Amino acid sequence: VGELQRLTQDAGPDFHPALSSDGSRMVFVSNRSGSEEIWIKDLRTGQDSALTASRSNKYLPLLSPDGSKVGFSSSQNENWSIYVVPTTGGAPEMICEDCGALNTWLSDGKRGLYNSLHGRVHLLDLSSSRQTELLDRPGQYLCDAYLSPDDRWITFLAVTGGSSRVYIAPFQVEGPIGQSAWIAVTDGKSWEFNPVWSPDGKLIYFFSDRDGFRCIWARRFDPFMKRPVSAPFPILHSHGSRRSLMRLDVGQQTASLAHDKIVFSMGERTGNIWMAEWKEQ
Repeated sequence: VGELQRLTQDAGPDFHPALSSDGSRMVFVSNRSGSEEIWIKDLRTGQDSALTASRSNKYLPLLSPDGSKVGFSSSQNENWSIYVVPTTGGAPEMICEDCGALNTWLSDGKRGLYNSLHGRVHLLDLSSSRQTELLDRPGQYLCDAYLSPDDRWITFLAVTGGSSRVYIAPFQVEGPIGQSAWIAVTDGKSWEFNPVWSPDGKLIYFFSDRDGFRCIWARRFDPFMKRPVSAPFPILHSHGSRRSLMRLDVGQQTASLAHDKIVFSMGERTGNIWMAEWKEQ
């Protein structure tokens, strides 16, 4: 509800925003300094600061459930490794080398889900680096795995050929979870991605191109059985020419929710006419 509110305004792109559980802080990736770094912003005061200072590519920063740490992925020599850095600053600690992208924390703050660049979803123990593959994947590329707030369900994206489909499945620590347990959220007739849960676990929000534009949609679920109880419905239409969700690559587009807000990246393009005096030589 209400008008959109701009949270950052930089010459370079800001993307992959993620909120703290209480919605008071946000972490994101920005190249305002000339390289991709992790930044943290206090949404109450408007103050922000950089948490990293290296020239490697960064991806998907996520605040831990207690807000004390930020997990993120970083690329060096084409290998994506997972790091953790305190929100107060300091040297990032590598947790898992050449793993992929961290998608979500478990509520205990000791484990997380990540997807590899080969389309596999794993459970990662952050203290021991133990990895468990969670989803059976015959012929499909799986990614964008997120846990429900009660840690009982997992939502994820399955990509086959040129189409994608959002699913949910009951979360089990010792995988893999077979396809017979998957519940379809979308029909696979349009490109959809980045499915995330509402804080109460009753809705799943996702990006969709189903109306010819990239917009934010949602679908309501039974909170206990997790069966759809409504058709997908639009949350935010993005049909403008200047500001649009289409202005960013799919890999840069994520959304994050707290109890009263949703944050996301939106690209902006302008084309102005200029005049200069012409002088004959």
